[in-house]
Amino acid sequence: MRNMKTENSIRVHPFLSGMLFAAMFAASSLAAAVPYRATDLLSIDYDGPIAEAKPVQRNCVEFTAPGGDTVSLYLGSSKNVPGWLSYKEGGAGATKHGPIPVGMVGFDPVAAALDDGRVVIAHVNPFEPDAKVYGFRMMAWIGPWASLKAGSTFGFYRVRYGRPNCRGSWLPDVKAADALYRRQLRSLATCGGDGLPTVAFDDYPSRVVAVNESQFYDAHPSSVMLPDEKTFYCFWDLAHGGPAGPTAKSVDGGLTWKRIDDVIPAEFRRLHDAPVAFRFVDPASGRARIRVFLGYAEIGDGTRGPKDRPLAEAMPSIMSEDDGLTWKYMPPLGADFACVISFFGMMQRRDGSYFGVFHRGADANGDGSPLEVLSSVSRDGGLTWEKPLKVAKDAKYDLCEPAVFYSPDQSEICCLMRENKGGPSQMCFSKDDGLTWSKTEPAPEAIRGHRHVVQRLPDGRYLVVFRNLDFSYQHVYGWIGPYESIRDGSGRGGYLVLLVPNHGTPWDCGYQSVHLKQDGEIVVNTYSRYRPWANATPSIVSMRFRVEETDRMVEAEKRLWTAQLDAAENGTKPSPELLAKFASAQRRWDPFGAESRDRKLRVLTQATVYGFVKKGDNPLAQMAALPSKPVKAPNGAVDVAAATGADIAFVRPRFDPPLAAFVRWELDCPEDCRRFVRIKNDYYCHVFVNGERLPSAYGTDGRNSYRPFTGNLGYGIRFEAALKKGRNEIVLLTSPGSGGQWLSAAAVEE
Repeated sequence: MRNMKTENSIRVHPFLSGMLFAAMFAASSLAAAVPYRATDLLSIDYDGPIAEAKPVQRNCVEFTAPGGDTVSLYLGSSKNVPGWLSYKEGGAGATKHGPIPVGMVGFDPVAAALDDGRVVIAHVNPFEPDAKVYGFRMMAWIGPWASLKAGSTFGFYRVRYGRPNCRGSWLPDVKAADALYRRQLRSLATCGGDGLPTVAFDDYPSRVVAVNESQFYDAHPSSVMLPDEKTFYCFWDLAHGGPAGPTAKSVDGGLTWKRIDDVIPAEFRRLHDAPVAFRFVDPASGRARIRVFLGYAEIGDGTRGPKDRPLAEAMPSIMSEDDGLTWKYMPPLGADFACVISFFGMMQRRDGSYFGVFHRGADANGDGSPLEVLSSVSRDGGLTWEKPLKVAKDAKYDLCEPAVFYSPDQSEICCLMRENKGGPSQMCFSKDDGLTWSKTEPAPEAIRGHRHVVQRLPDGRYLVVFRNLDFSYQHVYGWIGPYESIRDGSGRGGYLVLLVPNHGTPWDCGYQSVHLKQDGEIVVNTYSRYRPWANATPSIVSMRFRVEETDRMVEAEKRLWTAQLDAAENGTKPSPELLAKFASAQRRWDPFGAESRDRKLRVLTQATVYGFVKKGDNPLAQMAALPSKPVKAPNGAVDVAAATGADIAFVRPRFDPPLAAFVRWELDCPEDCRRFVRIKNDYYCHVFVNGERLPSAYGTDGRNSYRPFTGNLGYGIRFEAALKKGRNEIVLLTSPGSGGQWLSAAAVEE
């Protein structure tokens, strides 16, 4: 018998079980990385015994559930169109219907009832992130029937298994899967073993402010905090390794920021490759200075190449010796400091000297694979620097962006490094303050990622802020845990907190500075496309939190894990309140979530629904004569099914006869303008603005330009519309995308 296993040594992987959180951060798909919370489904990878079961229909399975309920379950047709179930209690009486987990999508479903009141539902899922690599995936969902018919995923977990390009469905060995599921629950409930709880802030919008938003590619910020803990300076560059120059200052602890580019030396604008800023104090004189290093001076043609970096120009900088009142340009450190970017990590050693680390490539210009990590020491408060020494080099890896920090007793230095060939992050250790180093070894999977910044906390734990790599979509996370679990490579006893979500290009975020104030507040300055659709390019942002807050959140999560463990081991039935915490997506849909609190996004909360629409060449001409119903939707969610009275409990393929309706919103504008409009809809749709039908993204050749937009409840569609002064009309022609729901929403960017 083959053994059952999970990825990353039983590492728990994220899976979205509710659209509420997806709407909050507007993730582009179910593959997007979301916080792994107690209300998300556990996923295990399975390579154990299977029993083949023949599916009867393409996307529907009928079975008898525990208690004699007769069930028809329809899989979602895509990762953005959830499915539904219909059932009769005891096989008789009125038909009821409700949602199923939004990730239960695909085809060829099979199902079976278990003797303990649970059900197992298996199907083929072609939408998994690794489906393109491994072929179709088989999925099985195991959990209480009572939870599922209550619209809850409490007590459910997901089993992933399958062979490349396999077809058909199989049922796993439930007893073997249960054993692993309970092991994972136990580790999460205790923050022990290989479980990795993750939390996220429900009040995230109130915690983040923009340091700078513009039409440019603002990236790679680095900041310093002065001893008054009110004054911050933040420096960044434009584009990936582009020119520096933008600078901002805050005098209220990072709550508001003002650009001060005019006080920075003009030479700063010629420097390239990610500024890194540090505040040094001379151990002999006590004199403080801020120094901002960059990789190189001006690149001639604006691109990187074998001749774009004269080594003599490595690590130029600007410096202030009066805490930012005045600045001067400092010449490059020279060819010995050839680098990809300048000092990424910096720490003050026990003797008061500063120990900086950076990475260098094998090419003549200091770039190119393989990469190595080097160090240099300053004994006069960052003014002069000694000849660099090698810290780490391994032909198997590209080691870069190092962070250095002491162990709690300062007996060793840990160097934590990004691995740029796709492998796990690496680390090495020094027992002699950086003169010699151990061989590299994998860092904990919990902190697998890029651009680590490490801060020791007052209670002795460590905060590691980084751009995560373990999920399929990158955000800025923080790991909080003991040093020992970094040292032994396990990551045990820690947890993750989502600090800044990223909604842009998957890799386009997360280059940060971390500041710990005396009162325990932590300020993280980084870059991200932090608001969906609000800005087309990354922004420089500042967020704040306290570890006491995240500790309380983890304890609340642990209580939910414990309740699920109690149900799994002892059969304890959950309360209605507990079931509600795990409610499925359709009953809790909040289309714009946290975005609706953004002043730049106006959610349209009043709509009129018209239906039903008949087929024809000019459907909009029908609208005035159709029955209509006004709808008030405080969060923007328009329930079209309820407004039209449509019976969508049992929907036949292709909706025969078809169902279609209009949703109309009105919008007043003080003047003629162009605005971006966002629509969320769970199936195909057509959009009209002031009577003009908008071309979709399918093409602009005239023949194909008016095909429907593809529906998407999670991310939505976005288009620019010409609005006139006065009253404007936005009309959506929509059809239901799955049984049990028919939803739409609209908002305008202001």
